[in-house]
Amino acid sequence: MQRKWMYSKSLTLALGAMALMSFNAQSQSLKEVVQATKEFDPELRSSDKNRQAAQENLNLAKSRLLPQVNLQGSRQQLTQTTTQDTLLLGPQSKTFTGPSVSDQLVIRQGLIRPKDVMGLDLARAQTQHGENKYLSEVTDAAVRATTAWLELLAAQKQVELNQVFLHSSEEAAKQEKSRFTRGDSTKDAMIEAQAQHENAKAIYAESFQGFLAKQQAFTLITKLSPEPLKSRQFPTLKLDHLKMENRDKIWQLIVETSPDLMAAKMMEKVQSVRLRQAGADHLPTLDFVASLNKAQNDATATQGYRYQNTQVGVQYNIPIFSGGGVNAAQRQALSIYEAASADRESMQQRMEIEFVNAWATQVGLIERIKAAESLRDSAIEQRKATERAVFHGLKTWAEKSNSEMNVARRSVDVINAQLSYYKSQLRVLRMLPTDELPWQIFLTELDAKSS
Repeated sequence: MQRKWMYSKSLTLALGAMALMSFNAQSQSLKEVVQATKEFDPELRSSDKNRQAAQENLNLAKSRLLPQVNLQGSRQQLTQTTTQDTLLLGPQSKTFTGPSVSDQLVIRQGLIRPKDVMGLDLARAQTQHGENKYLSEVTDAAVRATTAWLELLAAQKQVELNQVFLHSSEEAAKQEKSRFTRGDSTKDAMIEAQAQHENAKAIYAESFQGFLAKQQAFTLITKLSPEPLKSRQFPTLKLDHLKMENRDKIWQLIVETSPDLMAAKMMEKVQSVRLRQAGADHLPTLDFVASLNKAQNDATATQGYRYQNTQVGVQYNIPIFSGGGVNAAQRQALSIYEAASADRESMQQRMEIEFVNAWATQVGLIERIKAAESLRDSAIEQRKATERAVFHGLKTWAEKSNSEMNVARRSVDVINAQLSYYKSQLRVLRMLPTDELPWQIFLTELDAKSS
């Protein structure tokens, strides 16, 4: 039963390794992945529709300043009863039933409309706010795609590293079992070697399951198959993508172009216009009005008469007293504007703190990567020495397996440190539109380092 279970588990691991090696040789560049995500990301589609809806505010604002033409009318059946009081005969009543027809064409053009003119500024700010929110979602989609791409390549590399020492741990277990059978080893050494092999299989299985999860996440985010990434390698750090001497320049670029910050500024402007609009309710309005009215009312005294009236003139409205509602609306709009202004300042403060922390993390990770690489290189040299000793019969496969596991563990540490480094850079890039130069440099270098 034990042998059957071990065979089944070994078969599962072998099939997993075969699945890993089944990728085709077609390459999938990071820029292609980001572009595909922009086309299919549901959050981005939602933001795009909201942006389109915000753009219609401008057309709505313009419509209030353009001529308004209305045609209205009625068709009614009139029943009229008239009663006349007489001295001799008393009340005398007559009843008439006939049609009552009315048609009116009215043309109205605003001449002085302060609030509606301000509405144009409001609509432009709302449109720009929607555009900036969309650009923010574009950046979020690019960050999600890049993170999924990096995590998949990292998981793929970890599976490869863990697979290397799987063979040596198996050989070590076989060797110790053979030595114990010959009487050259002890039972505890044999059990230890078997336990190390089981541990190696568990580490490999865990990394492979993580790799499958990253594949699925990559497909869900990008709607792309992960298979073309077989020919890609996890990019290794060579240079600092966001040059340290450009720190202040990059922060200034964030202040000037950040979609989130620009959206906050536009919202502040929206509330500023609404504050001015609240005060405009005190101002008079003037409209040009022209109307054409045709009517027929066959009543008792007007049977057979038809009317046609043409009117041309102006209509004015002068607010005198609205019960204090306008002043209350102004105070309300002022509070909302001040809140929006504080929100914008708070957002810029949070972004600067995030930028400083991300930059500091990036600097620290550079040193951490260097240390991890030194430990990995040391482990590689130790493995080479162990391999030579095994070849000459001075050391056992168990010692070789341990050296292989040490190399794999320290190599994984390097990958994790580099992945954290890239994520810290994405925290900075998240504040910039994707068409800015730092984004293009980042994507280009990752593509170059992974090919």
